Amino acid sequence: MVPCFVGLRRSFARLAFILVSLLILFSPLPVGTEQCSVPTQWIQGIGPKGGIVNSVVIAPWNCDTLLAATFDGLLLSADGGKRWEGFGEGFEGHHLRVLTADTTDIGTLYAGSYTGGTFRSTDRGKNWTPVGDSLTGSDIRAILIDPQNHRVLYVASFDGGVAQSIDQGESWTDISAGLPLRKISAGALIPGKQKALLAGVWTKGLFKYDFGKQRWRSCAKGLATEAITCLAVDPQTPQTVYVGTYGGGVYVSKDGGENCSQSNKGLNNLYIKSLAVDNSSPSTVYAATDGGGVFKSLDGAESWSADNEGLKHKYNYGVTVSADSSGTVFVGTCWGGVYWKKKQPMFCGDN
Repeated sequence: MVPCFVGLRRSFARLAFILVSLLILFSPLPVGTEQCSVPTQWIQGIGPKGGIVNSVVIAPWNCDTLLAATFDGLLLSADGGKRWEGFGEGFEGHHLRVLTADTTDIGTLYAGSYTGGTFRSTDRGKNWTPVGDSLTGSDIRAILIDPQNHRVLYVASFDGGVAQSIDQGESWTDISAGLPLRKISAGALIPGKQKALLAGVWTKGLFKYDFGKQRWRSCAKGLATEAITCLAVDPQTPQTVYVGTYGGGVYVSKDGGENCSQSNKGLNNLYIKSLAVDNSSPSTVYAATDGGGVFKSLDGAESWSADNEGLKHKYNYGVTVSADSSGTVFVGTCWGGVYWKKKQPMFCGDN
């Protein structure tokens, strides 16, 4: 009788396990955590499209507030990129290319235009005034804020070289000595002990600014193309620099731009318009391309894969990644406005 009793007990245990498993499998998830049917595809924002959307910035005062520099002016979204509207006064008639937010002086923003130079807003983008002069040029390609002193700015332009301000744009000093041309197509600032400025000089390659000698010098040994379109710096390992080029794809430097190697495995469009590093996961890099959509790397640009589900407009410009791990990626397009997507599978209860 004992063996039969043991067998019966085992049968009841199996039955109980099956019933509990079925109950878990078919039980509804708690309210607010239902997984959405299409969790990570690109979604197009509603509202004006802005022509060409060159830059998207997440407001430091509210992560759901976004601003976009476009060919038609400034756009604002107050709901995480879902809806957009025209915004801002003071640069009517100027096409915008660059937008930068001061994360120390909250509410201060800088914008760079195609032909009108540099503008500043101190009221979260509502009103803008010009702060550039003849030294900063008119066709702005980069506005960089020194993370160690937010009053120090660097502006790179395609017709004026590089200028520095130590008073938030009230006055400027030319620091272009050593550059072969003043046609700057991209700029980046490497923070920390090995602080450096990098500038892509159109048709001449990558140059690095020596703060001690106050001169530029050529760098980026191994860079086989001179058509540099964008630069991105790893926020956790700032000596890692990504160089986007027009026709040569992506190059990676591990020593602050001194040496570069091409890294295009899986990248089937080599015309790079923008690069962005995920602050919460720096090995994740996004590349916006001219006609091929968005590509994503999970291994620091060692390999790439297309990330275009839901993206109907594949001529892409500014790509931006939110800092939190469960946040959002945004990309500007040509005639399609701003698209957004969650970095991780989102849930219907998420904001």
